[in-house]
Amino acid sequence: MGKPQAKSRKPHKKGKMKTFKTKRRTLDADQRWTHIQPENKTKSLAEKTEFDEDKPGLGQFYCLSCDRYFTDSLTLDQHNSTKSHKRLLKQLDVKPWTPEDSNLPIDNGPKLTKSDSMD
Repeated sequence: MGKPQAKSRKPHKKGKMKTFKTKRRTLDADQRWTHIQPENKTKSLAEKTEFDEDKPGLGQFYCLSCDRYFTDSLTLDQHNSTKSHKRLLKQLDVKPWTPEDSNLPIDNGPKLTKSDSMD
């Protein structure tokens, strides 16, 4: 009987996962929020649904809130009824935090006087 085989010590390819993460990169929440606002919605939808052979469905079937392309209208309709799409719609109801929000003054409520705090 021979000895058990040792594991091969091949170097790991760390860059492989980074390519997968950047390949499927979508818009951030604040960018999606600005795209679905009524004043920007028609313009951004027209830009995203231009005819393009490289995109799925020739770029004609696009979900603005999820920033995804689909192959046909049936797939887009199925996507609109999924849990992940509804969850994203609920998140987009609230305006996302911006750096300008940090400059706003903080309201801590009414100031207590000594007579109020001693009661």
